[in-house]
Amino acid sequence: MKCFVASAFGRADVDAVYDRCVCPALKSVTSQPLRVDRIEHNGDIDDMIYRLLDSADFAIIDLTYARPSVYYEAGYAFGSGKPVIYIARSDHFKARDDDPDGLLRVHFDLQMKNIVSWSTANDAFRKRLESRLRYVLAPLLKQQRENEEQARERQQFARLSQKSQLEALAAKAVALLRVRGFAVGQPKDGTGLQRGAPLAASAVGARDSGGVRQEIAIVATASALKRLFQAIEFRGSLSIDFGRHKLPLELHYFVTSLAAVPRSRVVSALAGYQLLDDNTLHQRYRSDTRPDVDVFVHVIAGVKSEAEFANSLRSKLHEYGLDKGA
Repeated sequence: MKCFVASAFGRADVDAVYDRCVCPALKSVTSQPLRVDRIEHNGDIDDMIYRLLDSADFAIIDLTYARPSVYYEAGYAFGSGKPVIYIARSDHFKARDDDPDGLLRVHFDLQMKNIVSWSTANDAFRKRLESRLRYVLAPLLKQQRENEEQARERQQFARLSQKSQLEALAAKAVALLRVRGFAVGQPKDGTGLQRGAPLAASAVGARDSGGVRQEIAIVATASALKRLFQAIEFRGSLSIDFGRHKLPLELHYFVTSLAAVPRSRVVSALAGYQLLDDNTLHQRYRSDTRPDVDVFVHVIAGVKSEAEFANSLRSKLHEYGLDKGA
């Protein structure tokens, strides 16, 4: 990880703290310091500062001597959403009679920060800085590990054939439905799911929950074409239970596509449906002879890995009361 370091230049005590404390502390957490006056370059120094700030994962800001440029760089780093660790010489926390311009004091707008103070470049300060670094970097390192794991999962998924990818998604969906109490099987003939989706893998599940019949149709396809959404319409029970349902019915289609799906394609194909959010549409069918049917179409598009699909499906199942114990 990279750390942008801002401080006053040409000050022996500040340089000593940087060399003997800041750099060793960063090395202990496997981070690279970026201090503009210690990097060889042949361009505009302001441009270089912006490049270093943008490339850094976090910043250490030494407020000693109250340099305006240091405060500006602190604000830039903070405004970019990067964690900022503040340090300052220990005599900079109170006003001084011999300092009418406030150049030896931390400005009031940063006094509420949990600043790590130093008096000299000693081991005590280095250890306190290391402790703060480990605390601040913990969530960044966690996110870094998650990003690396996500990249590995995507690479493994990409190595599979499209057929194997779709089968893996359908199998994962079946597993998630079973642990939530759904009876799972293959779609009944005539649902139109396979005809509308090239290279499709599909499954359905059903359960009674809280006085409502809940049925789910999973379609995993290479590309969710318009004809697939046109095939999704009220067709009665899709579940493996061929009996006529006597409870109010919720029918959920989960259309899972490896390729991205423009929202306009879904909306135009399901013109009678109400858009609930960016990836869910709804239609209610009423009948004088049978209970009402609520049909939901959920689109999970641009799938890059089995784990990402599973997370998206879990989220939707939970959001619509299809989770375990619903």
